Amino acid sequence: MKYAFTDYNTVRPHSSINYLPTEEFEKRWNEDWDFRKEFLENRKRKDERRVNNRNEKKRRLREISHWITESLSRIKGADQFLSELLFYPYE
Repeated sequence: MKYAFTDYNTVRPHSSINYLPTEEFEKRWNEDWDFRKEFLENRKRKDERRVNNRNEKKRRLREISHWITESLSRIKGADQFLSELLFYPYE
């Protein structure tokens, strides 16, 4: 068990901290201002990309949903089908 903790903290690289072992990351974080600044900038860019991707997925889903609704509304009887689907979900 002790070996596993030692390996995890001193040898194993972690993707969330630039593929460095935790002890090495902590050492650089505490000693090197440029490393810290670069790491935080990269983290901020990564978070912004994640938010942008999430917003883009939501936009696409709204578009698809709108297209499906419009297409089904053109089909005779689709309004009844949609109301049953939306207001009386199957259990």
